[in-house]
Amino acid sequence: MRIKETVCIGEAPYLKEMLSQCLKLKADGYRIIGFLQTETKEKIGLEKQFRETCDELFIELKSSSKKDTGTAIDALKELLKVIEQSTHTEYPESIYIFCLEPTAKALAKLAQKYNIKSITYSEK
Repeated sequence: MRIKETVCIGEAPYLKEMLSQCLKLKADGYRIIGFLQTETKEKIGLEKQFRETCDELFIELKSSSKKDTGTAIDALKELLKVIEQSTHTEYPESIYIFCLEPTAKALAKLAQKYNIKSITYSEK
């Protein structure tokens, strides 16, 4: 039986909404890979809850020297590249995106390239 797996990617100011969705997905039996993007580790605030909820958690510190395309895109690209090269790993069922619009659009486009369903929460 295949384990249901999803990726949740979020940046401030959407981390509370992301955590809420992660908790729902976990209750539904999903394995969750979480990516948090923030300027400083201190700004996360919910790190402990994310670590308890996500099966794998990656925290990317967004440097002010990087363009707004952001490290969330780089992290997802790297994950998909590793899956693509693996003979034992399957693509996630879905990707939940909790990012500002430019990053969210780029992440959704990347998910589409791999035929992965993307659900976007952006621009309150």
